[in-house]
Amino acid sequence: VYFLSMVLSRSRQKFVCFSDSPFTTLSAIDAHEKCFEYFEGIPEQLVYDQDKLLLISENYGELILTEQFRQYAGERGFKLHFCRKSDPESKGKVENVIKYIKYNLLRGRIYINVDTLNGQSIAWLNRTANAKIHSTTKKIPQKEWETEKQYLKPINKLFIPEQTLKVYTVRKDNTIWYKSNFYGLPLGTYSGPDTKVKVKEYDETIIIYDNNGNKIVEYKVHSGRGKLIRNNNFKRDYSTGIDQLINELSRAFNCPQKTSEYLQELRKNNPRYIRDQLQFIRKLAGMYDMDI
Repeated sequence: VYFLSMVLSRSRQKFVCFSDSPFTTLSAIDAHEKCFEYFEGIPEQLVYDQDKLLLISENYGELILTEQFRQYAGERGFKLHFCRKSDPESKGKVENVIKYIKYNLLRGRIYINVDTLNGQSIAWLNRTANAKIHSTTKKIPQKEWETEKQYLKPINKLFIPEQTLKVYTVRKDNTIWYKSNFYGLPLGTYSGPDTKVKVKEYDETIIIYDNNGNKIVEYKVHSGRGKLIRNNNFKRDYSTGIDQLINELSRAFNCPQKTSEYLQELRKNNPRYIRDQLQFIRKLAGMYDMDI
């Protein structure tokens, strides 16, 4: 297996991400994102070994980055520092973490698959690597991280490399057709024949984003064919507030005041189901006379 590891300099909070194939620039970026999510923030500066996935050359201090990593670093806004070649002292903290992972986490462990290993690694980080007293600092990384994370930059939006996304057309019933199955989207997603979403698949999971990169929903990839996979909450229309629904329904009847009082009583007695009830009344109102 292959892995990418990071460690926060002050707290020594650690993270590791495994892959069953050699890392590419894109998969290394994805590992960065998982790391920042685990750390709950982005450091001001990252220190790297000189790796061809990230750095083409260091021309007397002028960094020539790979195009994808240059765009990523610019988007995330962290400073870069690349260690000189053959200078192990400058990256001793992370080198120690690498040894720790090899000889504490991996040694003697039975390999099942990379997803299982990544799950086991998170458990190991929380139970051992970040929970026990550090041999140098004599402090517990997890506790020190609680202080350090206050100085990390917030993750305002998930970064998704464009190369990992595929564009899909949203159908009129607020679904997309993906690998022989339908996957549901919230009511109102469809806004015309040109409505598009972006889809990323990894670890047998698909994540659907809007055009601004905001996450809409996440599903496990279904193995069947012709199935509808949908979040049950998407059947409900959350675009209209309860008060607005009551006002709209009341005005539709010939006695708005009495209608409003009745609907408010429904709301008082069944607050958990009031939205469903109002939407059902609105549906019936379109089918029958509006007299009460």
